[in-house]
This record gives sequence, structure tokens and C-alpha cells, in this order.
Amino acid sequence: MRHDLRIRWAIVAISLVAAAWYLWPTVRLYSMSPQARQALEREDPAAWDGLKSRAIQLGLDLQGGMHLVLELDESGQSLAEEERRDAIDRALEIIRNRVDQFGVSEPLIQKVGDERIIVELPGIQDQERAKELVQRTAFLEFQMVVDGRELTDRLRAVDAALAGRSISGADSPPDGAEVAPSDTTGADSLDASAGPATGTLSAAGQDTAGSTSLGEFLGQTEEGPATALLDSERPLSSLLQTEQVGAEAFDLLVDETEVERVRAMLADPAAVQAVGAAHEWHWSGDPTTFADGRSYRRLYLVEGEAEMTGETIATAAAGFDPQQMNQPIVTLRLTDEGARRFADVTGRHVGQRMAIVLDEVVRMAPNIRQRITGGNAQIEGFDSVEEARDIAIVLRAGALPAPLEIIEERTVGPSLGADSIASGWRSGWIGLLAVGLLIILYYRLSGVVANVGLALNFILILAALGAFGATLTLPGIAGLLLTVGMSVDANVLVFERVREELALGKSVRAAIDVGYDRALVTILDSQITTLIAAAVLFQFGTGPVKGFAVVLTIGIISSIFTAVFVTRTIFETWSRYRSPSTLSI
Repeated sequence: MRHDLRIRWAIVAISLVAAAWYLWPTVRLYSMSPQARQALEREDPAAWDGLKSRAIQLGLDLQGGMHLVLELDESGQSLAEEERRDAIDRALEIIRNRVDQFGVSEPLIQKVGDERIIVELPGIQDQERAKELVQRTAFLEFQMVVDGRELTDRLRAVDAALAGRSISGADSPPDGAEVAPSDTTGADSLDASAGPATGTLSAAGQDTAGSTSLGEFLGQTEEGPATALLDSERPLSSLLQTEQVGAEAFDLLVDETEVERVRAMLADPAAVQAVGAAHEWHWSGDPTTFADGRSYRRLYLVEGEAEMTGETIATAAAGFDPQQMNQPIVTLRLTDEGARRFADVTGRHVGQRMAIVLDEVVRMAPNIRQRITGGNAQIEGFDSVEEARDIAIVLRAGALPAPLEIIEERTVGPSLGADSIASGWRSGWIGLLAVGLLIILYYRLSGVVANVGLALNFILILAALGAFGATLTLPGIAGLLLTVGMSVDANVLVFERVREELALGKSVRAAIDVGYDRALVTILDSQITTLIAAAVLFQFGTGPVKGFAVVLTIGIISSIFTAVFVTRTIFETWSRYRSPSTLSI
């Protein structure tokens, strides 16, 4: 019998040690001051991430966050009913993959009806970044850049169309017009020096915007700046500057103050017709600021048909350039089919530039130096490692089938979360103390034993939430308090049965044994019935209801352990070693 008691106490001790182990990160995290949290996050990000992942997560109603309602934006297209449902289903899975990789703890992502998606992101800090991540279509294309004489021909044709005049032989430049040669292979390159298996897409900056005006490339200027010609004769090209990036290649630069004006010109039907359906204009992302303090956006004319798309990407990862440690990059690994196509494209276009276009924005336009095999590539030119990580996430998760529009946005502030936490814990402690006091008044010393089991039950539930990485919400706190009542109910069944056995004249030890044995069936019956209800709630409920079901399920298992196993171990130990003749119950 003593051996049996040793095993019982060993199980209790192991449970307490495990509970302390899993509960410690939660205690440490939520006992830290905001300054200490910021210091740990700044000085040791890995330790901070580990601490957060092991602590109990708080739901949207406790720590604040974002609530978004999304629906398909069909302004640019018309979808049939079946296509709309399929697009929503695909968007739901893609958003779920993106948010999971973004690192939000216990997000809620679900479809409402056939046309809307609800996204709840607890504890999110950078809200604009999160919205961009959810809405980004992430359509990646590899398109060849139009350079040299063909570009100047198209610019002349657009100028002529916008000026209302026609140029015969627009595909041929005027006499004397040629692209100025340069020995600088300059700004962008597809660097394959590391071997044929790796292509590096890079973008190096320049100190000043090139003093060469576009008019000089078009062969239309006299000595002096490009503005020597009237804007009415060159509506578009008079607003452009150039930056030499190769022997027959140059970037078009548009002053930031003139971007909208140029956009309007390019959207003019006459300009669209002059460029032709086989070509399209794309802008760079962020503007480039030169040494003179002026900012310019780069403008590219590319082939309309993409050589490759993002469907050929197997994986994408953010990191830093090994040659420039402070330069964020995204490393791409192509599928087998993508690697073959990439090798074919780079082999056919050696010496030309390839634009890497993400959501119709040119990330870079490197020069292809040689045929690249192996299926590896590297994209640079990001402003921050966070931007690189977000791009890698959306590339891995895939492109949305259609743009998503935010039709409802609610932000739960941290002050509301703090108030909810304080109210929840206050009500919890008041409930625990009231129940504990009542059971002591009614069952005297046996009530003290029940309270020991009750306290251990509370600790085990919180430790289990931390161990499973579950999220605690306000309904979860309600479930926690409900399990306290159920745990007391189990003790009441046992104690009343022990009283009956003592009234029949049995010894204390015999009454305890019979009381626990005969009450066990009733306890299991009531707890298993509640467990079935919790399983149904978890299966068919939404976020808060699921949180309630999770806590309730953990509480039921813990209640059986503490109310039947732990308290019986205490009573049996006392009765074996003290051999009492009476029991305070």
C-alpha cells in the first residue's frame, strides 16, 4: 500500500513540475514591464520569439488587434457565380497560408456566406503592413524590357500621337539618331559569376540623374537641354530624363512631381494605340533620390507577354546578400519546369534586360549576361527586411485569384484588452475565493483538501493552455470558471457519499475508499456528457466559442484528475499514517 502511495505522489509531483515548466513563460511574459519587453525584443529577438510562442496567447478580445471583412473586388472584371465561389475559396486558403507565415498567434480566418472572408489578427502591431499582406495580389511576371532603337521608335510614335501628327516610318529613327554608346554596364545586372546555377537580380544606385535628356537620344535637340523643343511637339519625351545602364540600354526617369501627368499621357487612347497591344508600360516601386536632392520614378516599356510567371516558383525566402550584409534579398527556387524555362529564356535573351514585375511594379530590370541553369535566382532592391519577408510570404503562398476589398475594418485597442483582462481575472479570483470559502464552511477540514485540489486544477488548466499554445479569450475565462464549479461538484459527490458510509458505521478508511469508488461512476457520467457538448461546440463553433470549448475540455480532464486522484491521495495518505477514528466532513 505504501508503494502504491509513492507512485501516486510521484504522479502528483511530476504533474506539478510539468505545470510549473509550462506556466513559467506565461508568468514571466506578463509580469514584465513594457520597457523590459521592448528591451528583450530589441536585444535578443530569438529569445523574445521563443518566450511569446511558449506563453499563453490572448485572444482579440483580450489583447486587441484587427478585425477585417473582405470581399472580391470585381470592378475590373466580371465573374460568374461559380467562378466567384471558387475565387473566394482559393483566396481563403491563400490568406490563411500568408497569415500563418506572418506569425500571428491564433488568427481567425473563415468564410461568411459565399462572398466574404473574415480575418481577425490578435495582437497585431503593424496594421498597415498586415492589411497590405492580406490584400496583395502578388502576381509575379518576368517580362523582357524594350530598349535601344525600338524604345526610341515607340517614344517618337507616342509623341506624334499625343501631338496630333503622324510620322511615316515610325519604326525607323530619323537620320543621325542613335543610342549613345557607353562602356558602363551600369545599374542593373544578372550576375552569374558564382556559377551557372545561380542568377542574381540586383539593382545598384547612381549618384545623380543622368544629364542626358531624352531629346538627345531621339536626335531632336540642338545644343542645350531637352527643353529647347516645345512641349507641344514632344508632350511625353520632354518630361523624361535618361540614365545610361548599358551600351544600348537606358532607363527613363520621371520627376516625382510629373508622375501623374505622365500617367495620364500613357493612358490616353492615342498613346496606347501608338505603343501597340504587344507592349505595356510599368513603373518602378519607390522613387530614386539623387545627389541633387530630386526624386525620380523609373519608367519601363516591356513586352506584353510574360516569359514566365510566379507559378514557376517552388519556394521563396528572405535574407541578406552575402556580399552586402545590410542588403535584404529574396532568394527564389524555381520548380523543375520553371528552371528549364528560365534557362531557355535567359539563353535566348543574352545581352537584354529582363524586368521582374510584381503586381505591375518593376522591382528591377537586370541585364542577362549568360544562360542561367539550376533554377535559382535572387531579387534585391528592398527597403527593409520586413518588406523582403512579406514579398517572400506572398510568393510562397501564391497569387490571389482576384483583388480583395476591405469593406469593414475594426480595431480593438490595447486599453480595451487590458480592461477585459483585469475584469476577467477579478471575477475569476472572486469566484474562486467564494467557492473555496463556502466549501470550507460546509465541509470543514475536508473542504480544505477540496480547495487544494481546486487550486491545483486551476494551475493545471493554465499550464495546459501554455503547453498546447492555445488562446485564452473572455469566453475561455468563462469556461475556466465553469470547470471550477464542476470540480467542486465532483468533490461534493464524493464527500456526500463518504458521509453516508460514515453514518452506516464504517471506519474512516473504509468510508473514504467506498465513497470515492462509488462516486466515480457518477462523476465520469456527468463529465463525459459535458465533454461531448464541448466537442460539438469546438467542431461547429466560431473563434470565441471554440476558445470556450478548448478551455472546458482541458478543465474536464483536469477536474477528474484533481477531484478524484489528487484529493483521494491526500485522504489515503492521512488515513494510512494517522489511523483517525473521526473525519471532519
